[in-house]
Amino acid sequence: MPLRAAGAPGAGRAAAPGGGGAGTARAGGAPVGELVRRSGRVALLVGLASVVFAIVLGVSLGLVAGYAGGKVDAFIMRVADVQLSFPAILIALLLFRPNGILGSSEREKI
Repeated sequence: MPLRAAGAPGAGRAAAPGGGGAGTARAGGAPVGELVRRSGRVALLVGLASVVFAIVLGVSLGLVAGYAGGKVDAFIMRVADVQLSFPAILIALLLFRPNGILGSSEREKI
């Protein structure tokens, strides 16, 4: 097990696994940088997919409301008004609470 140089901070202690310094590898052996890149890629794809979905839905509803006009336009606007009247954090709490729509049940936690 390699030790650090005599004058270095933490002298006399073993070096981090992988020999590349602190934070370069974890117990499973996968480099931390690779794990960050993988998780970042997933996060970017989820974010991009949600933006594309919102654009497609918004443009579609806007085209329908603009073309049809009248009662269809008024109905789409009232739906949008109701949706915007609820704070996003409240909707997230209702969806992801235990026993909620997307939350887990007590049976799954055991």
